Amino acid sequence: MRERTKRQAAPELLRILAMLAIIASHYATKGGFTYTDGSGLSAGRWFLQFFSLGGFGDDLFILISAYFLSEKRKSKPSKALRLAGVTLFYSLLFYLIFVLLLGGGTEYDRSWEKLLRILLPVPFGGYWFITDYIVLYLTAPYLNRMLDTLDEKTHRRLMLGGICMFSLTPSVLRADFGAAGSWLPWFVVLYLTGTYIRRYADEGQGPLAELSGNRIKLLLLFTGTLLLRGLLIAIIDQVSPRVGFFVPYESKLSEIDQFLFFLPAAALFLLLRRAGIGGTALLYETAASVLGVYLIHNNEYLKNVLWHDIFRAQNLQDSPWLPLHMAVSVIAVFVVCAALESLRRLVFRGIGSVLSPAPKSGEGGSTRFDKK
Repeated sequence: MRERTKRQAAPELLRILAMLAIIASHYATKGGFTYTDGSGLSAGRWFLQFFSLGGFGDDLFILISAYFLSEKRKSKPSKALRLAGVTLFYSLLFYLIFVLLLGGGTEYDRSWEKLLRILLPVPFGGYWFITDYIVLYLTAPYLNRMLDTLDEKTHRRLMLGGICMFSLTPSVLRADFGAAGSWLPWFVVLYLTGTYIRRYADEGQGPLAELSGNRIKLLLLFTGTLLLRGLLIAIIDQVSPRVGFFVPYESKLSEIDQFLFFLPAAALFLLLRRAGIGGTALLYETAASVLGVYLIHNNEYLKNVLWHDIFRAQNLQDSPWLPLHMAVSVIAVFVVCAALESLRRLVFRGIGSVLSPAPKSGEGGSTRFDKK
């Protein structure tokens, strides 16, 4: 495998883009809008459905992680524990603020059972994405060893079979092969895709090698699939009030395993994964904070206050200012949450430097969880 001598900026930009897509989706789905499935087509509803891009962001983030984890052969539980610790920090922080200090929540929020879930957010799935991500991270070295035994053709068949089972079939038939309730099987398929790109496409082997070098085709694939999804949203919204069969497809077009999310995510990653983009310290620090952005803005106690009370997104449901309001809100949430996470990292690094001696040259750890 090729040695990396310089940290690449393009993947970090893609991480930031993935998180912006996730925040936009949370704006659309958690903003208190009163649109319902089967209610018909309108400009505001179509706009919110189209920018429910959380599945695209999730797919892109996992592809990036898989690409860099593909060379990992030894398990490092300490990094998973570090992410679990950050998850516990935010879970407990917002519980203390909103429930104990401000007196919010319900009677259940003050029960011992709820406190246990707050103290153990990863095993109880307080943040489902973090739970599945940690499981994937811990199993990555063993998946890599298994993939070491496969040739390019077998790896490709396994990847394509997984895409057909856990993305194409659910998108067309809404059948999930018994995987309902967990996105981990789909994350494994994304992992197979990311490792295939790193092991074979980057080395000029397999069908993706030629495609990955054709920027025009990749750009057309990226834009074309997103536009096709937008067209399908309009058609299904128009038809579903009269033909109830299509109503479930309204939400299916925005789920994580949606094939029309996987294709543009893969195309964009292939297009930009090795783009010669210059990086800055601010870029790298911001990219390192994206999981913290997720943990802050999507906290179960904060998210309703954020979208309903602070930004009052529901008040612009049919307003022509809705697109501008979404753009400003999403950027503001990202910037503020990234700043808060950077501050937490700075404080924790300071505490760590006091409690433990500085590592020798070359022994420092990375804050990124997908490095070797």
